[in-house]
Amino acid sequence: MWLSNLIGARKTEASIRKRVAGVLGAMRGTGARVVIVSNELGLGIVPADRATRVFRDLAGKVNQQIAAEADEVHFIVSGLPLQLK
Repeated sequence: MWLSNLIGARKTEASIRKRVAGVLGAMRGTGARVVIVSNELGLGIVPADRATRVFRDLAGKVNQQIAAEADEVHFIVSGLPLQLK
């Protein structure tokens, strides 16, 4: 929802990626365990309209950005967890 809201507010990809970096920095500064849940959007068909493709592609980039910083990454398929990292 956060990404959808930023895109709806007409934020640029660069500003969104900068916000994600800020969130990741704040997470590194806390002693708390942080869990981020995100939808995977790239395994289906390619959307016909440009706006949906842009959203899908940006969601993938943001997920990669977060996963690169994460200590653990899990992918859940049909209720079965797969640890990727």
